[in-house]
Amino acid sequence: MSELDESEFKAASDAAASTGLPSSAATTDPTTLKPEVLTASDLAEQQRTARASEEIVRASAADPYASPANVDRLKAEYESLQAQVDGFAKDKTR
Repeated sequence: MSELDESEFKAASDAAASTGLPSSAATTDPTTLKPEVLTASDLAEQQRTARASEEIVRASAADPYASPANVDRLKAEYESLQAQVDGFAKDKTR
């Protein structure tokens, strides 16, 4: 990014003032007045990021314990693991 010399900055400030922008906008860095050009890949990346954010919000909004199927699955896993632990404990006492 190139630096603007004084005459270019003055021209940008005058142009901003003539468009009805507040005086504070005319005295700020003129590079902020340039619009950003998005390439197709930039736009696709922004869309992927937005979809990922939406998925995170949806996933974090749902309570995993509210689903009876999840509770049943967790209970079955707990009972299976408890049986394994009990089996190991019996083997150690022999």
